[in-house]
Amino acid sequence: MATISALKRALRQQVDDTTSPTKALSDAQYSDGFDLLVQGAEWKAYQDFAIHQLSLLLGPLFNSRNQISVLEIGPGPKSVLGYLSSHLKRKISKYTAFEPNLLFAARLEEWLDSASETGSSLPCLKSTTVHRKPFTLNSDTVAMEDADQKFHVILFCHNMYGMKSNQQYIEHALEFLVEQPEDGLVVVFHHDDPLYLDGLVCHRSVSFPGGVTRIADDDQVLDRFAPFIAGFLMRDEHEHSVVQTEWRIACRALARHDEAYPNYLGFSSPGTMLAFTRHATKLPELTAQVPLVEDHKVKNREARLHHPAAVVKPTTTLHVQQCVRWALKDGVGLTIVGGGHSGHCRWPNVVSVDMGALTKYTFWMPRMEMKALFVW
Repeated sequence: MATISALKRALRQQVDDTTSPTKALSDAQYSDGFDLLVQGAEWKAYQDFAIHQLSLLLGPLFNSRNQISVLEIGPGPKSVLGYLSSHLKRKISKYTAFEPNLLFAARLEEWLDSASETGSSLPCLKSTTVHRKPFTLNSDTVAMEDADQKFHVILFCHNMYGMKSNQQYIEHALEFLVEQPEDGLVVVFHHDDPLYLDGLVCHRSVSFPGGVTRIADDDQVLDRFAPFIAGFLMRDEHEHSVVQTEWRIACRALARHDEAYPNYLGFSSPGTMLAFTRHATKLPELTAQVPLVEDHKVKNREARLHHPAAVVKPTTTLHVQQCVRWALKDGVGLTIVGGGHSGHCRWPNVVSVDMGALTKYTFWMPRMEMKALFVW
């Protein structure tokens, strides 16, 4: 069963960019394709995962203050925040969104207005702004000099669509977090291919490997679904008709045909939640103290698929202590590489500590700082 990302690559390979003019999807066509994805029990399962993990992540932050400000980037027609518990929703006093799809933006504003009237969702909002444009790397997207334009939580909930440099957008978003206290969060929900965020260290990472997208095996449905995945249509009607036929063939060839779901095509769609704090860019503080490994190899096949933020290799017990203290200070995790047999010895956007240079040592820290450390 191919992933959605593999399907996207296959669909795009059917088109020669140099000789075949293409056009972007209209807002209505994008909305139509999006609606196909969010139907069915599979999407509900992913949504349950996302809401559960988001609730666990935001709970301590929300419980520590009475009012929370949120910036959501690309929320679609309804904010994911509407699915949080009533206790958490009542803490949200300010909501700002960037939604470039005009249909989605209108539906989002309608949802926010109706929610405020019924009191059923985000009932304590004092300020609401929906920008009908994309979130860009331009520093004047939001007036940074205005202290009111800082947020406790910034959400990317729909795959950072339209953003070609994921790392730069996350780094830019970090600038909009409140400066004090330092527990503000940038939260990213991402599907399919892993995010390669060179040098950014995440506060928390949770995966949903079993995600599946199912689409009806019907020509008309596939003709709406395939352009949404590919991200474009053909300008020439005749050429588009030819490509449509090729896209249907590709969808059916790459999909899983499950007897339990007759007349449906299945595609793997794993999900990941990544959370970052203002400390996400503090990796240089560690690499200035502990040797960095540039070309690191592990034996485990699963671990080889993971792209860590960095791999450091302590050569002294002081280096080990520096790794632990750095992680505790910045609120991030570490993975330990011993024999390289575990699938968890490397984890996306987390620093891996290769203990290969240390086979036996004594580890000591003051009583208040003592932590268990196991080396394989």
